[in-house]
Amino acid sequence: MNKFDKKVSKEVKSFLGENIEFTTGETERIRRKAKMPVQRFNLVYWIVLTATISVSSLLALSFLPKDNQQAGQQIPDFEQYKGEALTIGVIGNPPKVREKELIHFEPLTFQDLIDGKLGSADAVFIMKEKLIEASESQYARVYLEASVPFFFIESTQGITPFTVSSMRYRESPEYARNTDFASGYRALDRMQFGFGLYNDIKNAQTIAGTYSEIFERIDQFK
Repeated sequence: MNKFDKKVSKEVKSFLGENIEFTTGETERIRRKAKMPVQRFNLVYWIVLTATISVSSLLALSFLPKDNQQAGQQIPDFEQYKGEALTIGVIGNPPKVREKELIHFEPLTFQDLIDGKLGSADAVFIMKEKLIEASESQYARVYLEASVPFFFIESTQGITPFTVSSMRYRESPEYARNTDFASGYRALDRMQFGFGLYNDIKNAQTIAGTYSEIFERIDQFK
């Protein structure tokens, strides 16, 4: 081993000694598996082992759900909606919200939209599982002329596929252009708006907080 190799070996040993710690038992097991004498230090083995552990850890983190990766973030307690009672027409499965005493969800169908039968709804939610059907051309006129605001829940393409009759909603990720949790449109003043999740963290707490914000906006429209 020449002077350069000896210097590199010394520096690597020093780095590993300062930054990598193993118990005596773990060290003995590693050495036995590598069929190494206890007294010898196999530099190449330790470098490969350290690199393998690092790469494995990074790969494991990359496959964790976003919620888990951001589990350490401090999420605030979102204020609940405390305004007037609201009636929300909903096409699809009603969402779970905290304001059960103030928010009444009224089931609607697409035929109800065509017939103008929105009942006493202050707004209409179209849920994620109904977005593709909601983008059919015959419904664009409804959204553009309705007297109440429409909210397209978890639309990855904003309101465009619903208000432009020649467009269609696509679930494929390649069509995703919008990061808002909910996209809304009010025909009375041609206003469009979006509601995002706190720090883009998607869990029950942030979703509930976003719905509370939506209810506040609907209350302002009344």
